[in-house]
Amino acid sequence: LKLDTLNLNRELTEDQCLLLARRMKTRTESDRLTFEVYATDDTLKCAEKIMEKLESVFVSCDEMTFTIKRCRLGSMGEVMESSKSADVLKRILEIEKELSPATELTACIVVLPGKECFESGDPKAAIRCGMALTNRLTQFVTPWDETVEEKVIESKITSAVEDLCRQLGYVRELDESAIEKKELLHHTPVIGMQVMTQICTPYGKARFLPLYVEMDYVSGKVYAECDAFEQTRVLYREAAFELAHLSLDKNFEKKCENAARGTWKQKMIMWKNLYRDKNLLVLIEANGNTRAICNGITDSQIQKYRYLAPYCPEQIETGTKENSYLQDLNHSGVRLLRIRRNGEIPDYYTEISSTDGYSATSGVFRYGQDYWAIAGRPDDKSYTSSYKKTTYDLPHQKFAERDMIEIYPIQLQKDDNPDEWVIYTNSLRTGAIQYDEATALPIPMHMAAKLQEYLLEV
Repeated sequence: LKLDTLNLNRELTEDQCLLLARRMKTRTESDRLTFEVYATDDTLKCAEKIMEKLESVFVSCDEMTFTIKRCRLGSMGEVMESSKSADVLKRILEIEKELSPATELTACIVVLPGKECFESGDPKAAIRCGMALTNRLTQFVTPWDETVEEKVIESKITSAVEDLCRQLGYVRELDESAIEKKELLHHTPVIGMQVMTQICTPYGKARFLPLYVEMDYVSGKVYAECDAFEQTRVLYREAAFELAHLSLDKNFEKKCENAARGTWKQKMIMWKNLYRDKNLLVLIEANGNTRAICNGITDSQIQKYRYLAPYCPEQIETGTKENSYLQDLNHSGVRLLRIRRNGEIPDYYTEISSTDGYSATSGVFRYGQDYWAIAGRPDDKSYTSSYKKTTYDLPHQKFAERDMIEIYPIQLQKDDNPDEWVIYTNSLRTGAIQYDEATALPIPMHMAAKLQEYLLEV
């Protein structure tokens, strides 16, 4: 993917600020965005620094208006009596009384110490849920003092701003030259599935909650879909509010149970009908949670399939172990690829070089019918050190390896080039505004997993 290289760590030009404002309008479907920075009296200097950053990045124009203001955190940020449900719900109620519902799109940065500073009860989960109930997105920043280096402060603030952009549904923009070429796979919308599991809220415990994130690089829009939501399909930013409300729903268990029952079968039927003449790429991670809902992605099931062509089974299993349901997805636009990153996948791969012994390698490698994808190495000593040394040699030194994932096409269409679809899937690991390097999972799956922070778990 050829995407923009907007870097919020650097000072943006006037043109870049204008581009960012226009993109934010497109992605949020709003022409107004308010940023609120919450701080206590002893962290006002931190708040002022954050506001300076926001003002330098989000500059109003004819098409988009940004409002940036400082707010008093007050008792909302005080330590709770305990982390028990009753005290968390009490704090949420206090926040709802303190804050009027936001009538326009609002994103907040809250300056608050880390968990270790709240012995009896950290209020962050209650603040996030309470603010979501008043239509506010939330990102936390730990305060700092004058002993911290300027570049560390800048990095901390930028990371918070970037993650808030992700919460608003912002992804990097596709290059115009790619948009003009209609035949490229970039025009294919992508859906990533996430299965949240063993969720314990004040009103019950759910074994599974399936959630889908749909991303289209051409339009720049990101949507979330969940059958437990009041409104099933919403903009990505609105999913945070849906999850907060769902957490406090007295029918939480029943709603999650209904959302998980037959979800994969129903989604596949819907996608096949909707995408008969246009492409759709569906990505699912294979793990214990997803296999319980989507039995057809297991190796044992895949080995039973009969194939019309490579990666084109006559039918695939879209039911569960208990309730089988075979579907023929051929002659449609649906492609299904499985991602794995568990213990069955090698932890790392270091290429042997004839000159210096070892070297970095990245890209997509075919291994039988499977593909292994290795992200590019970050410019970090902890990665290069691991070529020749380990913690066995240097127990106090930090070592790191890049993530390797397996990509397997479960369902392609006749005349597809499997390499192209796998390479496109791997390229979807880039595009997150808050990371320069690739994420472990493709962006729709990464963004789906991130939404779990808005479920109030106790």
